[in-house]
Amino acid sequence: MQKLIKNHIIKIILILLFNLTYSIICFAKPCFRVYGYLGTWSAPPGWTLDNIDWDALTHVLDAFAIPNSNGTLDSSSLRKATLINKAHANNTKCMVSIGGGSGSAGFPSAVSSTYRTTFVNNIYNLVASNGYDGVYIDWEFPTTTTDRTNYVLFMQALYAKFKDASSVKAYNGDPLEVTFFPGAGYKSPCLYKK
Repeated sequence: MQKLIKNHIIKIILILLFNLTYSIICFAKPCFRVYGYLGTWSAPPGWTLDNIDWDALTHVLDAFAIPNSNGTLDSSSLRKATLINKAHANNTKCMVSIGGGSGSAGFPSAVSSTYRTTFVNNIYNLVASNGYDGVYIDWEFPTTTTDRTNYVLFMQALYAKFKDASSVKAYNGDPLEVTFFPGAGYKSPCLYKK
């Protein structure tokens, strides 16, 4: 009789462990980063932020702020607080995406030595003043040697600004994030050894 009770207790414990493991796997955030662009170009009629499966994402990208050639940004198409607050309420980081396929024309001049510091400061101010958790640079595409060299110098300056001890932090206390889209086949000097 005691052996039967012991076997039932073991089965119950195993079932509980399975259910707990299943719950953690099915209802937790992914254990790797999952980014989702949220642009203005293809939302179906009636679509709202409530249609997002927030549990499937670790980051949502507010796309796009457009760089101007003088280092300023056009952020008029961003959702800003509406998206940021919804993301944070769902334990998801919200980053601003700069550039994009049709918004990259201003990059070559903005990252030049003439405007680089202004551009970095404007990006940081956009992130800090709105409560974004970082920036995603989507320059499509740096094509010349000068573009690529300036891109690396720009990314180094941007990284230094965002990681400075006096910089604001993400909503959860983490340092601000800096990431980028290098493009297929693009070999950045900061990524590859010759």
